[in-house]
Amino acid sequence: MSKTSTQIIVGLGPIATEIVAPILGSGFVYVENPAPKDLEVAEGAIVRAAFEFNKSVFDSMPNLKVIARTGVGTELVDLDEADSRNIPVIITPGSNTNAVAEGTFAQILHLSKRLGPLTKLVSAGNWNERTNYLVGDLEGQTLGIIGYGRIGARVAKIASAFGMKVFASDPFAVIPNEFSVESLEYLLANSDVITLHLPLTDQTHGLIGESAFKV
Repeated sequence: MSKTSTQIIVGLGPIATEIVAPILGSGFVYVENPAPKDLEVAEGAIVRAAFEFNKSVFDSMPNLKVIARTGVGTELVDLDEADSRNIPVIITPGSNTNAVAEGTFAQILHLSKRLGPLTKLVSAGNWNERTNYLVGDLEGQTLGIIGYGRIGARVAKIASAFGMKVFASDPFAVIPNEFSVESLEYLLANSDVITLHLPLTDQTHGLIGESAFKV
């Protein structure tokens, strides 16, 4: 039983009160920067991706009933410890799909259009030196997507709108025929741009290394 009349929810990582409090509604108190005394009575934790939720954190939260991750990755949460304490760990699939997909394309455009060095030229008044930089177009290029979940599928849709050819590889997802390839090696060998949208697991760790770039 909780030691408090209201349920205390703590934020572990930067999560603004003005975002969380209206969603929680009445009956909950959200603590944005919890002190040890807040952790001791908290029944729920909203956890950002960079926060490591290890055994010591579990020990500091004896009343904890649920962990909510702001995203889909759980690699920094000790899932075995959570399971041993019967504490569910929930994720928020779809909450950041558009943001990550659009961010992916912002990076692709940044690199293809050489926005970094060209912006510096403009700032320095040296625009006449722009011919020193080779700028590419995305139309007609091939984008290889490794991991065809919600984000990967959204990236594929954006790429198609740019006139790019899309290859996708994922051993678990249903990939449209027009994007499907015979193997990951084929994708690596035939893509102009490669983007990864995978959970970090023992199977995916180190998936792309020196050998992949030699394919």
